Amino acid sequence: MPSSSFHEIVMIGAGNLATHLSWAFTCAGHSIKGVYSRSLQSAEMLAKRNGRGCVATNKLQEILQADIYVIAVTDTALSQIISSWPEHCKGGVVLHTSGSVPMSLLKEVGGDYGVLYPLQTFSKQRKISFSDIPCFVEGNSPQTTDIIVNLANTISQTVHFLDSHRRKRLHLAAVFACNFVNHLYDLASELLKDENLDPQWLQPLIRETADKINSLSPRQAQTGPALRADKKIMTQHLGQLDEFPELQSIYKSLSNSIYNTFHGSYDKL
Repeated sequence: MPSSSFHEIVMIGAGNLATHLSWAFTCAGHSIKGVYSRSLQSAEMLAKRNGRGCVATNKLQEILQADIYVIAVTDTALSQIISSWPEHCKGGVVLHTSGSVPMSLLKEVGGDYGVLYPLQTFSKQRKISFSDIPCFVEGNSPQTTDIIVNLANTISQTVHFLDSHRRKRLHLAAVFACNFVNHLYDLASELLKDENLDPQWLQPLIRETADKINSLSPRQAQTGPALRADKKIMTQHLGQLDEFPELQSIYKSLSNSIYNTFHGSYDKL
């Protein structure tokens, strides 16, 4: 089990999160010994970014021995990797990075295991300050938890212990706060493009909506026709969406939810 401040790490995965984690670990002084990905090209690209000596492979049984193995893949791929975990790699700490998968899934790997879950949305093409990202950790023993906490503290200013049950709720909330909201941005952009209007006009509104919850709670920051109980405007909006029945359904659902939050139930739109 690793005990020093800096570790030799093997990344399992070469996607968005693996790319950002690799960079954060490297900047913190850790050594990325290798990268595994089902796509050798992806593994080689990330290994090249990690510097000389980092070995790329698309064969799980060929990954190098290391202090820590960080599995940053989809939940489906995670199960497949765990079931095929190499015998020669059971001496290190094995971590997964999923918000929705319980730590207990890693029992099959043998040895020490745990979770390092960074709460953020990641895209390879965007640089991000990892130190600002809250990380949530869990280990299969107090000693393993200490190792993961110390590792997380080298890349993040905000580290919390969180068990699997509460982490799943956090992940669910993150889907509402990030994935659903971003999808609404996309839908709004498409509505504007349909009338040859510039989606960039929404940018100041989007920024202010996000910024003001630094000083107000989301409930205090709510505005709009559903909050005002302006059924006339909401009915007009629904009429504009007659040719977009799916958007009409989303508009009704969200407007009803906002109205009920502030005014109690009423005859739904």
